[in-house]
Amino acid sequence: MSKHTPEPWRVGRPGTVVSDTPVPGMGGSDAVEYYGGHLIGESIIEANARRIVACVNACRGLSTDELEQHGLVSAVGTELMELEKQRDELLAALQVMIAIAFGLVVVLALTGGAA
Repeated sequence: MSKHTPEPWRVGRPGTVVSDTPVPGMGGSDAVEYYGGHLIGESIIEANARRIVACVNACRGLSTDELEQHGLVSAVGTELMELEKQRDELLAALQVMIAIAFGLVVVLALTGGAA
Protein backbone atom coordinates (compact mmCIF):
# COMPACT_ATOMS: atom_id res chain seq x y z
CA MET A 1 0.00 0.00 0.00
CA SER A 2 1.40 3.41 -0.94
CA LYS A 3 1.60 6.36 1.42
CA HIS A 4 -1.01 9.07 1.31
CA THR A 5 -0.23 12.58 0.15
CA PRO A 6 1.53 14.50 2.94
CA GLU A 7 -0.33 17.15 4.85
CA PRO A 8 -1.37 19.88 4.83
CA TRP A 9 -4.31 19.45 2.51
CA ARG A 10 -6.64 22.32 1.66
CA VAL A 11 -9.74 23.15 -0.29
CA GLY A 12 -8.74 24.27 -3.77
CA ARG A 13 -10.94 25.36 -6.63
CA PRO A 14 -14.61 24.74 -5.75
CA GLY A 15 -15.28 21.01 -5.55
CA THR A 16 -11.63 20.03 -5.05
CA VAL A 17 -9.17 19.03 -2.37
CA VAL A 18 -5.52 19.86 -3.12
CA SER A 19 -2.01 19.74 -1.68
CA ASP A 20 1.31 21.48 -2.20
CA THR A 21 2.83 18.06 -2.89
CA PRO A 22 2.43 16.33 -6.28
CA VAL A 23 0.19 13.26 -6.24
CA PRO A 24 1.79 10.55 -8.40
CA GLY A 25 -0.71 8.58 -10.45
CA MET A 26 -3.47 11.17 -10.04
CA GLY A 27 -4.62 12.65 -13.31
CA GLY A 28 -4.70 16.44 -13.04
CA SER A 29 -2.29 16.60 -10.13
CA ASP A 30 0.01 18.86 -12.11
CA ALA A 31 -2.72 21.31 -13.16
CA VAL A 32 -1.80 23.47 -10.16
CA GLU A 33 -3.04 26.76 -11.60
CA TYR A 34 -6.41 25.29 -12.53
CA TYR A 35 -7.10 23.49 -9.24
CA GLY A 36 -5.21 25.83 -6.89
CA GLY A 37 -2.74 23.10 -5.91
CA HIS A 38 -1.94 19.48 -6.72
CA LEU A 39 -5.26 17.68 -7.12
CA ILE A 40 -6.14 15.03 -4.55
CA GLY A 41 -9.86 14.78 -5.30
CA GLU A 42 -12.63 16.56 -7.18
CA SER A 43 -16.40 16.55 -7.57
CA ILE A 44 -16.70 17.08 -3.81
CA ILE A 45 -19.28 19.45 -2.38
CA GLU A 46 -17.79 22.34 -0.40
CA ALA A 47 -18.91 21.10 3.04
CA ASN A 48 -17.42 17.65 2.43
CA ALA A 49 -14.20 19.09 1.02
CA ARG A 50 -13.78 21.22 4.16
CA ARG A 51 -14.51 18.21 6.38
CA ILE A 52 -12.01 15.99 4.53
CA VAL A 53 -9.31 18.66 4.79
CA ALA A 54 -9.98 19.28 8.49
CA CYS A 55 -9.90 15.57 9.35
CA VAL A 56 -6.78 14.76 7.35
CA ASN A 57 -4.87 17.74 8.76
CA ALA A 58 -6.02 16.93 12.33
CA CYS A 59 -4.67 13.37 11.94
CA ARG A 60 -1.24 14.55 10.77
CA GLY A 61 1.45 12.27 12.15
CA LEU A 62 -0.94 9.43 13.00
CA SER A 63 -0.54 6.12 11.20
CA THR A 64 -3.31 5.27 8.72
CA ASP A 65 -3.11 1.61 9.77
CA GLU A 66 -3.58 2.57 13.43
CA LEU A 67 -6.52 4.82 12.57
CA GLU A 68 -8.16 2.07 10.49
CA GLN A 69 -7.62 -0.65 13.08
CA HIS A 70 -8.26 1.21 16.32
CA GLY A 71 -9.84 4.55 15.49
CA LEU A 72 -8.83 8.08 16.40
CA VAL A 73 -9.19 7.72 20.16
CA SER A 74 -6.76 4.79 20.27
CA ALA A 75 -4.24 6.53 17.99
CA VAL A 76 -4.34 9.70 20.07
CA GLY A 77 -4.25 7.63 23.27
CA THR A 78 -1.00 6.03 22.13
CA GLU A 79 0.46 9.46 21.46
CA LEU A 80 -0.64 10.65 24.91
CA MET A 81 0.90 7.62 26.61
CA GLU A 82 4.22 8.33 24.86
CA LEU A 83 4.08 11.99 25.93
CA GLU A 84 3.32 10.97 29.53
CA LYS A 85 6.31 8.60 29.47
CA GLN A 86 8.56 11.41 28.21
CA ARG A 87 7.19 13.76 30.89
CA ASP A 88 7.91 11.21 33.63
CA GLU A 89 11.47 10.66 32.37
CA LEU A 90 12.13 14.40 32.26
CA LEU A 91 10.67 14.86 35.74
CA ALA A 92 12.92 12.10 37.11
CA ALA A 93 15.97 13.73 35.50
CA LEU A 94 14.99 17.11 36.96
CA GLN A 95 14.65 15.60 40.44
CA VAL A 96 18.17 14.16 40.15
CA MET A 97 19.50 17.58 39.10
CA ILE A 98 17.75 19.25 42.05
CA ALA A 99 19.25 16.70 44.44
CA ILE A 100 22.73 17.32 43.02
CA ALA A 101 22.28 21.10 43.29
CA PHE A 102 21.02 20.75 46.86
CA GLY A 103 24.04 18.58 47.70
CA LEU A 104 26.36 21.27 46.35
CA VAL A 105 24.65 23.91 48.48
CA VAL A 106 25.10 21.74 51.57
CA VAL A 107 28.79 21.10 50.80
CA LEU A 108 29.40 24.81 50.24
CA ALA A 109 27.62 25.66 53.49
CA LEU A 110 29.64 23.09 55.46
CA THR A 111 32.96 24.16 53.95
CA GLY A 112 32.37 27.86 54.23
CA GLY A 113 32.02 28.31 50.49
CA ALA A 114 35.14 26.45 49.42
CA ALA A 115 34.33 23.32 47.44
